[in-house]
Amino acid sequence: MCGRMVLDVDYDDLGRILEEVQDLRIPPRHAFDWSPRFNLAATQQSPVLLREGAEHALRLHRWGLVPRWGAHDPGEFVRRLKTFHARAEAVAASHLSGPLVQAQRCVVPLTGWYGWPLRNGEVRPTYFCARDRRPLFCAGLWEEVPMASGELRTHAIVTSEAGPFVRRLHDRELVTLDPTGVRRWLEPASRLDEVLGLLVSAPAGRLDAYAVGPVTGDGPELIQPVGLHRTLFD
Repeated sequence: MCGRMVLDVDYDDLGRILEEVQDLRIPPRHAFDWSPRFNLAATQQSPVLLREGAEHALRLHRWGLVPRWGAHDPGEFVRRLKTFHARAEAVAASHLSGPLVQAQRCVVPLTGWYGWPLRNGEVRPTYFCARDRRPLFCAGLWEEVPMASGELRTHAIVTSEAGPFVRRLHDRELVTLDPTGVRRWLEPASRLDEVLGLLVSAPAGRLDAYAVGPVTGDGPELIQPVGLHRTLFD
Protein backbone atom coordinates (compact mmCIF):
# COMPACT_ATOMS: atom_id res chain seq x y z
CA MET A 1 0.00 0.00 0.00
CA CYS A 2 1.09 3.60 0.42
CA GLY A 3 4.46 3.92 2.13
CA ARG A 4 5.33 7.36 0.77
CA MET A 5 3.21 10.49 0.51
CA VAL A 6 3.29 14.14 -0.52
CA LEU A 7 2.15 17.33 1.20
CA ASP A 8 3.31 20.11 -1.09
CA VAL A 9 2.01 23.11 0.89
CA ASP A 10 3.56 24.97 3.82
CA TYR A 11 1.92 25.55 7.20
CA ASP A 12 0.32 28.89 6.25
CA ASP A 13 -1.13 27.51 3.02
CA LEU A 14 -2.48 24.47 4.83
CA GLY A 15 -4.19 26.72 7.36
CA ARG A 16 -5.78 28.75 4.56
CA ILE A 17 -6.96 25.60 2.79
CA LEU A 18 -8.53 24.27 5.98
CA GLU A 19 -10.37 27.55 6.45
CA GLU A 20 -11.52 27.83 2.81
CA VAL A 21 -12.38 24.21 2.06
CA GLN A 22 -13.20 22.76 5.47
CA ASP A 23 -14.39 25.97 7.19
CA LEU A 24 -12.01 25.22 10.07
CA ARG A 25 -9.85 27.86 11.70
CA ILE A 26 -6.64 26.80 13.43
CA PRO A 27 -5.65 29.04 16.38
CA PRO A 28 -2.29 30.77 15.70
CA ARG A 29 -0.79 29.45 18.93
CA HIS A 30 -0.72 25.96 17.42
CA ALA A 31 1.68 27.00 14.63
CA PHE A 32 4.82 24.99 13.84
CA ASP A 33 7.42 24.98 11.07
CA TRP A 34 6.39 22.98 8.03
CA SER A 35 7.68 23.18 4.46
CA PRO A 36 6.41 21.30 1.39
CA ARG A 37 7.47 17.65 1.28
CA PHE A 38 7.39 15.41 -1.78
CA ASN A 39 8.66 12.13 -0.35
CA LEU A 40 7.37 11.60 3.17
CA ALA A 41 8.11 8.12 4.48
CA ALA A 42 6.70 6.12 7.37
CA THR A 43 8.30 7.02 10.74
CA GLN A 44 8.77 10.64 9.59
CA GLN A 45 6.72 13.52 10.95
CA SER A 46 3.72 14.98 9.16
CA PRO A 47 0.85 17.31 10.15
CA VAL A 48 -2.39 15.87 11.48
CA LEU A 49 -5.66 17.64 12.25
CA LEU A 50 -7.44 16.73 15.48
CA ARG A 51 -9.86 18.02 18.08
CA GLU A 52 -8.54 19.48 21.33
CA GLY A 53 -11.52 20.37 23.45
CA ALA A 54 -13.73 22.75 21.49
CA GLU A 55 -10.94 23.65 19.03
CA HIS A 56 -9.33 22.06 16.02
CA ALA A 57 -5.55 21.88 16.05
CA LEU A 58 -2.74 20.93 13.70
CA ARG A 59 0.00 18.84 15.30
CA LEU A 60 3.14 17.12 14.08
CA HIS A 61 2.95 13.35 14.57
CA ARG A 62 5.23 10.55 13.44
CA TRP A 63 3.65 8.46 10.71
CA GLY A 64 3.30 4.94 12.07
CA LEU A 65 1.16 4.15 15.09
CA VAL A 66 3.11 3.23 18.23
CA PRO A 67 1.29 2.14 21.42
CA ARG A 68 2.79 2.27 24.88
CA TRP A 69 3.99 -1.34 24.61
CA GLY A 70 5.93 -0.60 21.41
CA ALA A 71 7.50 2.70 22.45
CA HIS A 72 10.86 1.22 23.50
CA ASP A 73 11.84 1.04 19.79
CA PRO A 74 9.26 3.00 17.76
CA GLY A 75 10.99 2.74 14.39
CA GLU A 76 11.41 -1.02 14.59
CA PHE A 77 7.83 -1.44 15.82
CA VAL A 78 6.42 0.43 12.81
CA ARG A 79 8.67 -1.34 10.30
CA ARG A 80 7.90 -4.79 11.71
CA LEU A 81 4.13 -4.44 12.14
CA LYS A 82 3.47 -1.92 9.33
CA THR A 83 1.37 0.28 11.61
CA PHE A 84 1.40 3.26 9.25
CA HIS A 85 -1.96 1.90 8.01
CA ALA A 86 -5.11 0.63 9.72
CA ARG A 87 -7.52 -1.52 7.72
CA ALA A 88 -11.07 -0.16 7.76
CA GLU A 89 -12.59 -3.64 7.91
CA ALA A 90 -10.76 -4.49 11.14
CA VAL A 91 -10.24 -1.10 12.74
CA ALA A 92 -12.94 -1.43 15.41
CA ALA A 93 -12.00 -4.99 16.44
CA SER A 94 -8.22 -4.54 16.53
CA HIS A 95 -6.64 -4.40 19.99
CA LEU A 96 -4.35 -1.66 18.64
CA SER A 97 -6.81 0.56 16.78
CA GLY A 98 -10.13 -0.34 18.41
CA PRO A 99 -9.79 2.00 21.41
CA LEU A 100 -8.48 4.79 19.16
CA VAL A 101 -11.38 4.75 16.72
CA GLN A 102 -13.63 5.41 19.70
CA ALA A 103 -11.82 8.51 20.98
CA GLN A 104 -8.58 9.37 19.14
CA ARG A 105 -9.47 10.07 15.53
CA CYS A 106 -7.51 12.50 13.39
CA VAL A 107 -7.36 13.68 9.79
CA VAL A 108 -4.14 13.48 7.80
CA PRO A 109 -3.82 16.13 5.05
CA LEU A 110 -1.82 15.18 1.97
CA THR A 111 -1.70 16.09 -1.69
CA GLY A 112 -1.00 12.58 -2.89
CA TRP A 113 0.69 9.26 -2.33
CA TYR A 114 2.92 6.92 -4.29
CA GLY A 115 2.27 3.33 -5.25
CA TRP A 116 4.28 0.78 -7.19
CA PRO A 117 1.73 -1.32 -9.10
CA LEU A 118 2.68 -4.03 -11.56
CA ARG A 119 1.47 -3.13 -15.05
CA ASN A 120 2.27 -5.13 -18.16
CA GLY A 121 4.87 -7.10 -16.24
CA GLU A 122 6.66 -3.97 -15.04
CA VAL A 123 6.62 -2.16 -11.70
CA ARG A 124 5.81 1.48 -12.41
CA PRO A 125 6.03 4.25 -9.81
CA THR A 126 2.58 5.85 -9.74
CA TYR A 127 1.30 9.01 -8.10
CA PHE A 128 -2.27 9.08 -6.74
CA CYS A 129 -3.83 12.49 -6.09
CA ALA A 130 -7.06 14.45 -6.26
CA ARG A 131 -8.38 14.99 -9.75
CA ASP A 132 -8.58 18.72 -9.02
CA ARG A 133 -5.04 18.63 -7.53
CA ARG A 134 -6.22 20.07 -4.22
CA PRO A 135 -5.17 18.49 -0.91
CA LEU A 136 -6.90 15.33 0.27
CA PHE A 137 -7.98 14.73 3.86
CA CYS A 138 -7.54 11.16 5.04
CA ALA A 139 -9.10 9.38 8.01
CA GLY A 140 -6.49 8.65 10.66
CA LEU A 141 -5.98 7.46 14.22
CA TRP A 142 -3.51 8.90 16.70
CA GLU A 143 -1.71 7.83 19.84
CA GLU A 144 0.35 9.66 22.45
CA VAL A 145 2.85 7.93 24.75
CA PRO A 146 4.81 9.69 27.53
CA MET A 147 8.57 9.24 27.10
CA ALA A 148 11.58 10.41 29.09
CA SER A 149 12.45 12.70 26.17
CA GLY A 150 8.90 14.01 25.80
CA GLU A 151 5.60 12.76 24.40
CA LEU A 152 5.74 10.39 21.43
CA ARG A 153 2.85 11.36 19.12
CA THR A 154 2.12 8.96 16.26
CA HIS A 155 -0.64 8.25 13.76
CA ALA A 156 -1.88 5.76 11.18
CA ILE A 157 -3.92 6.36 8.03
CA VAL A 158 -7.00 4.21 7.48
CA THR A 159 -7.23 2.21 4.24
CA SER A 160 -10.22 0.59 2.57
CA GLU A 161 -10.69 -1.90 -0.20
CA ALA A 162 -9.97 -0.08 -3.44
CA GLY A 163 -12.85 1.42 -5.37
CA PRO A 164 -13.31 0.94 -9.13
CA PHE A 165 -10.73 3.60 -10.06
CA VAL A 166 -7.82 2.53 -7.84
CA ARG A 167 -8.64 -1.18 -8.20
CA ARG A 168 -7.14 -1.17 -11.69
CA LEU A 169 -3.78 -0.53 -10.02
CA HIS A 170 -4.01 -1.69 -6.42
CA ASP A 171 -6.34 -3.60 -4.11
CA ARG A 172 -6.41 -0.92 -1.39
CA GLU A 173 -6.58 2.87 -1.11
CA LEU A 174 -6.36 5.55 1.54
CA VAL A 175 -9.73 6.64 2.97
CA THR A 176 -10.32 10.23 1.86
CA LEU A 177 -13.03 12.37 3.44
CA ASP A 178 -15.17 15.19 2.08
CA PRO A 179 -15.74 18.30 4.27
CA THR A 180 -18.78 16.77 5.97
CA GLY A 181 -16.87 13.55 6.56
CA VAL A 182 -13.95 15.45 8.09
CA ARG A 183 -16.23 17.08 10.64
CA ARG A 184 -18.03 13.85 11.49
CA TRP A 185 -14.77 11.94 11.83
CA LEU A 186 -13.34 14.54 14.20
CA GLU A 187 -16.52 15.12 16.21
CA PRO A 188 -16.16 13.36 19.60
CA ALA A 189 -19.94 12.90 19.85
CA SER A 190 -20.20 10.96 16.57
CA ARG A 191 -21.52 7.42 17.02
CA LEU A 192 -19.21 4.52 16.25
CA ASP A 193 -21.44 3.21 13.46
CA GLU A 194 -21.48 6.69 11.95
CA VAL A 195 -17.69 7.06 11.80
CA LEU A 196 -17.18 3.50 10.59
CA GLY A 197 -19.60 4.28 7.76
CA LEU A 198 -17.18 6.94 6.52
CA LEU A 199 -14.43 4.38 5.89
CA VAL A 200 -15.16 3.64 2.24
CA SER A 201 -13.37 4.10 -1.07
CA ALA A 202 -13.39 7.45 -2.85
CA PRO A 203 -16.42 8.31 -5.00
CA ALA A 204 -16.04 8.40 -8.76
CA GLY A 205 -14.19 11.47 -9.99
CA ARG A 206 -12.29 12.28 -6.79
CA LEU A 207 -8.95 10.62 -7.57
CA ASP A 208 -6.44 10.61 -10.40
CA ALA A 209 -3.28 8.58 -10.99
CA TYR A 210 -0.34 8.87 -13.35
CA ALA A 211 3.11 7.38 -13.86
CA VAL A 212 6.11 9.20 -12.40
CA GLY A 213 9.84 8.65 -12.38
CA PRO A 214 11.92 7.06 -9.62
CA VAL A 215 10.87 8.26 -6.16
CA THR A 216 14.22 9.36 -4.78
CA GLY A 217 15.17 12.64 -3.12
CA ASP A 218 12.55 15.19 -2.14
CA GLY A 219 11.48 17.80 -4.68
CA PRO A 220 8.59 18.81 -6.95
CA GLU A 221 10.11 16.92 -9.88
CA LEU A 222 9.01 13.68 -8.19
CA ILE A 223 5.35 14.30 -9.02
CA GLN A 224 5.90 15.32 -12.63
CA PRO A 225 4.19 12.86 -15.01
CA VAL A 226 6.27 10.75 -17.36
CA GLY A 227 5.12 9.38 -20.70
CA LEU A 228 2.56 10.72 -23.12
CA HIS A 229 -0.44 10.92 -20.81
CA ARG A 230 -1.07 12.88 -17.64
CA THR A 231 -3.26 10.07 -16.32
CA LEU A 232 -2.87 6.31 -16.58
CA PHE A 233 -6.41 5.99 -17.83
CA ASP A 234 -6.56 8.52 -20.66
